[in-house]
Amino acid sequence: MDSTETVQITRFVRGTLGCRCPDDVFRSITVDSREPIGGSPPFTRLVIGDRLLIFLAKPGPGDTLATWIPGLTLLGQAEREAAGYNRFRLVIPAAHVDEQADSARRVFAETIGQDDRAHLHIVAPEDLPALAER
Repeated sequence: MDSTETVQITRFVRGTLGCRCPDDVFRSITVDSREPIGGSPPFTRLVIGDRLLIFLAKPGPGDTLATWIPGLTLLGQAEREAAGYNRFRLVIPAAHVDEQADSARRVFAETIGQDDRAHLHIVAPEDLPALAER
């Protein structure tokens, strides 16, 4: 990953997601594409400094988030625990989910239970890093 990509990811994680990770965490960034699971759209997986796990899922038109948010959430929580990461964040761009945002938040909250190390972020599509296209 080149320095421009690192800066882009750092801005996204700190600015858009509000993460307060220290600078040294951003020395190691892994980005890869994942196939759909449990009816989810394909998603991009980011691991920041072996501490933060992020799934960027881009629903298509007509997708019902409530059907696949639990699967991705449980997958993220399980991976976070198995790898010893500090946090898991599920990120969904807002363009296709505006009318479903409340439902998405409710389903996510029901799925995570009392887990305060898992977070849902519904963001503007233009806030996604270009690397999310991988």
